Amino acid sequence: MSKARTKNFAFFLIIISLFFSLTIRVDAYDKKLGIEWGDRVEIACERYIDGRLKTVYSENHPLEVAIDEDITNYNFVSELVGMKVGETKSSISWYVTQTNGTVSYFEYKNVKILKITLDATPDHTGPSAGNVLLIILKVILGTGLAFLLLYLIYKLWKRFLIKKCFKCGKNEAIKKCSKCGIFLCDECTINGCPECKSRTFVRL
Repeated sequence: MSKARTKNFAFFLIIISLFFSLTIRVDAYDKKLGIEWGDRVEIACERYIDGRLKTVYSENHPLEVAIDEDITNYNFVSELVGMKVGETKSSISWYVTQTNGTVSYFEYKNVKILKITLDATPDHTGPSAGNVLLIILKVILGTGLAFLLLYLIYKLWKRFLIKKCFKCGKNEAIKKCSKCGIFLCDECTINGCPECKSRTFVRL
């Protein structure tokens, strides 16, 4: 690849990367306000009913909860509102009256917010100026590393895979002697094969 084409390709990659980076919308999850009504979250916790452990939810097997005001376990989800990702509450408990009239005591222990799976108020304004600058720097760094890797691969390919002329050892071999099979460049085939003197060659 020529230097001019390499520069044009690098510029093209940077422009494309910036375009996709700037058009990606970010979630509106606010670290100050935490979880809001309408969000959907994954949590880890231990679920007890009347003092007995019923279910354990972990990071590998989380419980997904809709933060909905109309949901039946309103007492529980209302306690999640305002919590932040990574935050843990030692206990959330409430009483539930069953259809048969009995009252059960529900308690969720060690409730940890793992992540937001659905944000009720996504931000449509795009990244801030600081984020744009950070994105540009990341793109430039990433592109530079990618081209460095490609350059190293090309050097290795050129060194180990490109066949060199058997006679001069400098030029790339483009022909092979049909008799003895050695590789030669175009200049070194003028006087025939230096090994067997054959004048019949096969182009690679």
